[in-house]
This record gives sequence, structure tokens and C-alpha cells, in this order.
Amino acid sequence: MNVAQAHYPDVHWLQQRYPQSRTVFTSSSRTVQAQMCAQGLGVAVLPRVLGDSVPGLRLLDEHQPPPGRDIWMGYHRDMRQLDRLRALADLASGMIGAG
Repeated sequence: MNVAQAHYPDVHWLQQRYPQSRTVFTSSSRTVQAQMCAQGLGVAVLPRVLGDSVPGLRLLDEHQPPPGRDIWMGYHRDMRQLDRLRALADLASGMIGAG
């Protein structure tokens, strides 16, 4: 296992479900994970919007949803009052949280 991803809850979740499996590759890129899974190289916990858009992927029903991940948006405090930034943050939150 790649130590860089060892702290992610979804890595532990997968290890619990597939304890006899072995790691064949690691990547912090969800897009790379999706592409490798589409080529038959393993399983990954992916956002639905990504998984649904990559041909060759199959959604597995594990009867228990994988853990989520927090997403942080950072910006300079001087920009806090900008209406267009607030609109972007609201739009992104709605799109990401809609899964």
C-alpha cells in the first residue's frame, strides 16, 4: 500500500471488504483510478459523477456506502465578500453535494 494514501478512510474500507487482495498500483488521482479500473486493474471508491462518466466501469453494490471525503475550498479573506465568489462556492457545493 502507498503510505501517502494510507490515512484515507476509503482505503481502509476497501481493505476490510477485500482482505485477500493485493495492491497493483496507487494513485491519488481519481481520474487515473477510474481509468485503471476501467482497464480491469482493480476497484476504487469514486465519486458517482466520475464513475458514471467512464465507460467500462461497473458500480458494485456493497450494501454499505463507502465513507465520504470532505472537500475544502480556500480563498483569501479579502475575497470573502465578493458576490461572484459566493455564487461559485454555492454552485460547487450544490453540484458536489448532490451525489
